[in-house]
Parts: sequence; structure tokens; C-alpha cells
Amino acid sequence: MKPCAALLAASLTATPLAAQQVIEQVEVPQAVLNLFAQSGAIIDTAVAWTLDWSDRPQDELLVQLSLASPTGGNAVTLHHQFVHFEASGPVLGQEVLMPGVGLESLNLYANGVLLVVYEYLDTDARCCPSGRAQFFLEKPAQ
Repeated sequence: MKPCAALLAASLTATPLAAQQVIEQVEVPQAVLNLFAQSGAIIDTAVAWTLDWSDRPQDELLVQLSLASPTGGNAVTLHHQFVHFEASGPVLGQEVLMPGVGLESLNLYANGVLLVVYEYLDTDARCCPSGRAQFFLEKPAQ
């Protein structure tokens, strides 16, 4: 299966169902990092959250990568993507475009995830966002 090029950006909806659980960050498996590296990504840091959907045979990951600029310097961009697992290994799923400057936490629901993202307030220094915003992201199709 080829990686899905579809972008999931506007799937933010109103209040979700009751939360199943708060999801803690996990280390990104090396096989997943290798998959991103094969595409030419220069990975600075990586974290993931395991999404254990009760209606799916395999867990999925929501991966957050901090990607270094190929031209050098200290600028990084954040990249978020779902990854699921098949017998042959990890497979890239939908890319997630989200507001904010990175994930602080997420809660798993039957129909999606509630994301808490960092965001800059008007008085924040460029280094340090102090605001938070919440967005609901519907479960990706598989």
C-alpha cells in the first residue's frame, strides 16, 4: 500500500464522545523512523502516541517529527502523520495539518482524538509558546 497523500486538515468538529483514555508519549519505533528517513526527511526529534482503536485489529501511531532544514540553520518544521502496521511493517497513513506549534497531549475517543496543542499568545517570546488550544480530529479511514 502506498502512503496516503491526503491531508487531514479540517476534520475538527464539536465536542466528542466520552474519553477512553489519556494517551502518553511513546518512543517512535526504529522501523517507522527508517520509513520517514527513506523519503529524505532529516529528523531532529520524534515522538509518538499509540492509538488503540477498539474496532481495529492493529494499533496506530500519531507521529510528530521535528524536521531539520535541508539547507542548514536552526529552523525546524513539525510534521504529523498517522502510521499503521501491516504484516510487512509500518505504513504511512494520513498526514495531519494542524494549527498550533506542536502537540502537548491527546485523549483517545471512539470517533477520534482530542488534541491539545501549544500556541503563541500575543505577548509570547518566539521561543516559548504559553497558550494552549484544543481541537478534535476525527479517526482516519483505514
